[in-house]
Amino acid sequence: MRLTSLPLRAIKGFSRLLIESHAGDLPAVAAELVRNNAGQTGQLVDDLLHFSRLGRQSLQKQKVDLSDLVRQVLNELQSEQEGREVEILIGELPEVQADAALLSRIGRLTLS
Repeated sequence: MRLTSLPLRAIKGFSRLLIESHAGDLPAVAAELVRNNAGQTGQLVDDLLHFSRLGRQSLQKQKVDLSDLVRQVLNELQSEQEGREVEILIGELPEVQADAALLSRIGRLTLS
């Protein structure tokens, strides 16, 4: 366990206790919102830590179709759109020379 994740684990634990102790007072939507945001915050910090380490690694450049990459990221994030009206239009995007894994991670961070 990383030391940086300890405060987030405490927040996640506290939010779980809050939901359990006030389950009758909280609407189900509010409880789900607290639960999801606590988990997403932890994932965001982990992703940012991973991203900060990427500067020390060499890029794996290859031809990347940005339209395909954006569609793929949106498909991965589709569960976050459930219950909401979300319309995302993807225009023409170029092919670029880039690190596909890095762009995908940045896309998930940006769009989630």
